[in-house]
Amino acid sequence: MPRHLLKIDDLGDNEIDGILSRAGDLQTYPAQMSDAWSGTSRLLGLVFLQTSLRTRLGFKAAAARMGWQSCSIFEQRSSPTSMPESAQDTVRVVAGMTDFLVCRAPVAAVDVARDLPVPLINGGDEGPTAEHPTQALIDLFAIMSTFGPVNSLHVAICGDLRSRATRSFRRLLERRPPATVTLISAPALCDLARPEDAHRILTFTSSEAQDLPWIDVLYVAGIPHQAIPENIRDTLRVTPAALSRLKPDGVILSPLPVIDEIDANARGDARCRMFTQSDNAVFVRAAVLEWIAAANKT
Repeated sequence: MPRHLLKIDDLGDNEIDGILSRAGDLQTYPAQMSDAWSGTSRLLGLVFLQTSLRTRLGFKAAAARMGWQSCSIFEQRSSPTSMPESAQDTVRVVAGMTDFLVCRAPVAAVDVARDLPVPLINGGDEGPTAEHPTQALIDLFAIMSTFGPVNSLHVAICGDLRSRATRSFRRLLERRPPATVTLISAPALCDLARPEDAHRILTFTSSEAQDLPWIDVLYVAGIPHQAIPENIRDTLRVTPAALSRLKPDGVILSPLPVIDEIDANARGDARCRMFTQSDNAVFVRAAVLEWIAAANKT
């Protein structure tokens, strides 16, 4: 049975360390991406049945830099005379033609991974336990590239705590705990699996936000359109006024996209590193592809 990466807990502690270390090596010596796979041939299937820019293109770019080929599928088969093909069947068909898969589908990753003949990397799935494990690795890599180990840091997570990226990131931080984690959100954006969250969150404008000047990493997750009233959304927006309360050597990261969660007048601040975070994600994705190839001995 293939070894998949469906959730962050599919990786052991040593495997997480190995992927992040390898990503650091590739960042320092990018030529290693192609050198390590010289003379080999792999075909990566990219099955994205939901919109994606960074994950789809990021894995495609990583595969190309490694000398691998890739093919992409963006929709399920449908016809005016028949029902659409299921996501599971679509993924299974592509699996029969490729060596590895990266998949984003409107169903749980565990359902599309069942009985596949090749390894699958979850590029973001759906459901009450939805995750985005490779994004969490990218997020932690961005923090460690800036600060080193996270154990002495104060990390604040701002925005939608229910998102798959945030869920995986928080689970990874539980494995690599910072000194302090602060939640900047609203009760309507809390993860139902963590009902305690609603009792320990704040906003940028709340009187309890005395610790904001001590934040090292502000992680800004997107907030779905009309998920909360606009006046509440305003209290979660990263504005120049909010940035003025953060420490000068802190960083602002985001899994992207950012629509209005970071105010246009704040995006020029040198502490906003989300595009550097996105740029360096190719090294993490290449390290993940190397890991899954090694884990499956192909």
